[in-house]
Amino acid sequence: MLLALAGLPGCYLRQAYYVSPFNGNTNDYHNQPTLRDSARSAIFVNGTYFTGQANDDHTDTYKAFHTEIYRSHHGKFLQGYYGLDLTLGDFATGRWDTVKSDVSNADPRGRRYGPPLHASELNEYAGHRFFGGTGFNGGINLVIPIHHGEWRYFGLETSLQREFGDYLGFRKHLSDTLATLVARNNFYGTLGFSSEILWNLHHGELGLRLATGSVMGRDYNNVNIYNNSSHGPLRFHYTTFSFHFTNRQYTGFFQANFATKSLSAHFGFTYRLNRPRVGQPVRKYKYKIWR
Repeated sequence: MLLALAGLPGCYLRQAYYVSPFNGNTNDYHNQPTLRDSARSAIFVNGTYFTGQANDDHTDTYKAFHTEIYRSHHGKFLQGYYGLDLTLGDFATGRWDTVKSDVSNADPRGRRYGPPLHASELNEYAGHRFFGGTGFNGGINLVIPIHHGEWRYFGLETSLQREFGDYLGFRKHLSDTLATLVARNNFYGTLGFSSEILWNLHHGELGLRLATGSVMGRDYNNVNIYNNSSHGPLRFHYTTFSFHFTNRQYTGFFQANFATKSLSAHFGFTYRLNRPRVGQPVRKYKYKIWR
């Protein structure tokens, strides 16, 4: 049946990907002291709940809690942070529909899709599995003041995670012949770039941040796989969009994460252990972008 569907004009089979649950989920928003803060360093703790979908056609789902402690430093035009984190969650491998395929529903380009070639065998592994991980997060920003705020115009960020749990064990024992890609390594790392703009409030600030980057490691690079969805080589990357609001020592943020074969929403809260101390106003700096 599946081979017959694949033979229809413009019809493709879904591809099954079983990779790290951290795919697209390792770079949460990190609050840092602003330029007007006279304290040159600060320690933060945060907690984040995130939930999302993974695999081709968003067949799998996941949810997790992430917590982190990190330290941040800042100077006149340079900021940076580094810290350690812990993540615990649930990953649910979904069932592929082998009876009613998607061939009757074409996408805007006229492409039609059926289930993966080994969908029936993969369905035997459907279910919930625990996953967790510990890791390091760090970043650095170049920053300049603007009227009523600051612009962290260029940033570098990295995340290095070491995974453990049942979902990792599942991937290590899953046959390569059943899926398009199986990532068995417990290491997951990213390297990315960011830009952020903040507006000062009386007792805090609000800001918007955009980041994008790539995944490190041999399981995610040079895999020589043709992606049926994008109709091009498979490349693992991520993009995040964050909004945050800070009042004194408390920060709440929302972050939307878009990654290769994964998308998620993050809801987080950050607490600053030492109280912010507002020094000279931003307008006292010599360098300004606009009025």
